Amino acid sequence: PTVRGQRDLAHEARRLLDLNLVDPPGSLALARQLGGGETTLRRAFAKVFGQSMLQYLRQQRMELARTLLLQRKWQVAQIAYRLGYANPANFSNAYKAYHGHPPGME
Repeated sequence: PTVRGQRDLAHEARRLLDLNLVDPPGSLALARQLGGGETTLRRAFAKVFGQSMLQYLRQQRMELARTLLLQRKWQVAQIAYRLGYANPANFSNAYKAYHGHPPGME
C-alpha cells in the first residue's frame, strides 16, 4: 500500500481499537474487518504510531484507568473489571508496571 494508504489503515485501526478498548478485536480480525492483511496492518500501525497495537491498547487502558481512579467513583477492582481484566490483581500489576506505583496510591 501507499504511504497514504498505510496511514489511513493505521488511523482506522486505531479508531476501531478506541471504540472497543475493553474487548478489542485481535489483529487478524481487525485486518479482515478493514479488508487488509494482518502483517500489513501491524507494520502500518507501528510505522505511523511508533508502537504496536498491543502497546497502544495497554497505554490507552492504563491512561483510562488513571482517569477513572482519580474520579474516585469506583474501587480498584471495579475499574479492573470495567477495563476487561478478569482478575483485579492482574490489573494492579499492569498498572504498577505502567505507572510505577499501584493503583491504590492514586
